[in-house]
Amino acid sequence: DETKALLNRCLEDLQIQSYFQPGELLFVERDILCPDGEVVRPDRVIQKNDSTIIIDFKTGKMDDKHKAQLEKYKDKLSQLGYKNVKAVLIYIEIQQIEEV
Repeated sequence: DETKALLNRCLEDLQIQSYFQPGELLFVERDILCPDGEVVRPDRVIQKNDSTIIIDFKTGKMDDKHKAQLEKYKDKLSQLGYKNVKAVLIYIEIQQIEEV
């Protein structure tokens, strides 16, 4: 119940809601085989306007490792031909959004 309440509070945020619009979802939690053989698995990838947006959800404290992970995802999706790739970290517990 506590986790459900936390997620519901998080989804009440208008900026976070903007990443959950109908028709924008490309894939969720899907393994992506990259040209170098590495497999990455972003939490959520959407197509919004002319951009591909990677969204990763985190719990706990903000950490530079999270940014590095998203930078890697951006690089890999760009190599696969996705255009104008952006990334967003959403810290669930503190309801903080950070563009990477």
